[in-house]
Amino acid sequence: MQPMVSIVIPTYNCPYVDQAIESALNQTYRSIEVIVINDGSTKHEEKIKPYFGRIKYMKKSNGGTASALNAGIRMARGDYFAWLSSDDLFLPDKIEKQLAFMRRQRASVCYTNYHTIDPAGQMIAERAGVHFDTSAAFYRHFLQGCTINGCTVMMEMKVFAEVGRFDERYRYAQDFDLWLRTVPHYDFHFLNEPLTLYRVHEGMGTLQHGGEQMREGEALIDRHRAAIERLIRDGRRAEVKEVRCSMEESFSKAYQENLWGDEESLSGTGSNLVQTETIRRLLPPLFQMYDVKTILDAPCGDFHWMRHTNLSRLDHYYGIDIVPELIQRNNQLHTHPQRTFMHLDMTKDPLPRADLILCRDCLVHLSFEDIRRAIRNFKRSGAKYLLTTTFTGPRVNTDFESGYHWRALNLEGAPFHLPSPEILINERCTEADYQYTDKSLGLWELSRLSL
Repeated sequence: MQPMVSIVIPTYNCPYVDQAIESALNQTYRSIEVIVINDGSTKHEEKIKPYFGRIKYMKKSNGGTASALNAGIRMARGDYFAWLSSDDLFLPDKIEKQLAFMRRQRASVCYTNYHTIDPAGQMIAERAGVHFDTSAAFYRHFLQGCTINGCTVMMEMKVFAEVGRFDERYRYAQDFDLWLRTVPHYDFHFLNEPLTLYRVHEGMGTLQHGGEQMREGEALIDRHRAAIERLIRDGRRAEVKEVRCSMEESFSKAYQENLWGDEESLSGTGSNLVQTETIRRLLPPLFQMYDVKTILDAPCGDFHWMRHTNLSRLDHYYGIDIVPELIQRNNQLHTHPQRTFMHLDMTKDPLPRADLILCRDCLVHLSFEDIRRAIRNFKRSGAKYLLTTTFTGPRVNTDFESGYHWRALNLEGAPFHLPSPEILINERCTEADYQYTDKSLGLWELSRLSL
């Protein structure tokens, strides 16, 4: 039997409550109950009525968010508790993904990343959550304020039996109080995947009652300071456990759902025949000029544009990719005695030796540290040359988590400071209405690169 998750939605005069209820009812995980607690609303109650029969509902006199959450917890029959503010939204697979993660990790408490949206539901900021590499960093931030978005939290109901429910004396920092009481007893596991949409609007409690929330938070920090400092000092119990969506999962998702949205190539618009016309023409003479007999194409993607490139001068072509389905597909469609396709992670797996590594449209998807790992791994392979994407314009390089999203990078800029390339091929890029006319392939001798 699947465990039940109780989703509790406290609401007070909220114009978005129907959207919150819809997002809870539309979860892909079906063993749920949705409990709506009307905390004495005088407006927008008509938005709740259409869901009677599909939700558990209770109206009570106004007592604040903590009292409404506690009322919902008392009504709940589930094994797990999830809180959804009536102005926020759960993504459809929120409960399914978070519960699966918690069961794999044997976690009693878990929080996730989230996106922020505006009143109309349009994206403001992606991955707005704060996460930490060490438990000490996690605890130190508890001495500054609450960094956990309550609507990303899921916990086993047994936690309330040990630490108590929300303290109704706190009207605005009731969540911070509960986390402070919980961390000495339970690990907080972090799933670095946005599963909640957090709405920013003029009527939100954080803006309406920011001063009161701050004062309550400061009082809570003083009250729990000794316990938190003890956790920082002795490092016991509550370890922050983060599991990022792996690169393989992220790029596999992009492939499976065609997230880059090109009708011609599963590897995205940059891999169609229009955008690769220049490099398909110039690569063969470059291989001849530098006496390149073998190349490693990392990543090879769907091999779409490369199969239209003259590779007849090469002794062997190696294509690697982190997406296993792409490698399987390439081996089915593009087998040839002088071609080898392999499922490898360029940042860490041993690589076949080649004269030149072509790494086009890939480093732009990686974090700074993963870029360093990839280039170090390229050097370990014994290859002589690296031909890779760089943008030559005056750009400020930004760091982010590796995945299918991307940004332009100038590899001669900070923090990489690569020397000037031996050869620079401007790709004549017309993507995004000519926003990336500086997109180029730069050729470096790997022995000259130190990262």
